[in-house]
Amino acid sequence: MQTLTGIIGLAVIIGIVILLRKGTRSLNRWSNRNVFSKGQYSEQQRLTSTCWVFTAAAPITEIKSKLNNYVTSVTAPPKVVGAIFIAEDSANKIVYRLGNSFATTFTAVLTFSQTDNRTTAQLSIVNWMEQGGIALGIDKMNALIASVKDAFGAADANMGVKEIAK
Repeated sequence: MQTLTGIIGLAVIIGIVILLRKGTRSLNRWSNRNVFSKGQYSEQQRLTSTCWVFTAAAPITEIKSKLNNYVTSVTAPPKVVGAIFIAEDSANKIVYRLGNSFATTFTAVLTFSQTDNRTTAQLSIVNWMEQGGIALGIDKMNALIASVKDAFGAADANMGVKEIAK
């Protein structure tokens, strides 16, 4: 009987520790989003719920060559230190990722379409990793968006950009 009581007592203690840990994580996430990192969280919401539409009077091939000049990326995922790399590059789509060989911090997809001599591209952040309720790599997301905008501007000085809510 003492063994059974000991096992039940141990199970209760383990259950209480698990509930306390879960509550601490939830409180940490809530406080980061609403108190300590409120600005970062609102920026995360803006970045992950927006689609940027770029238009330029240039062919896709020219824009892609400008992207190679303006977007700082490596050809393969780095071993340890995270960097932006091109995960996929096809005729109408480029997938950028920030990460290393172990994990991906965020994924951004840039899709192209062309009509006559105008190219339209849509850029979206489609996947991201959070720590404490806040997305990692917010500064790199903003840098990628700015670099894509600069590349389109280099291809066409009269380029257009719109932010559309997803």
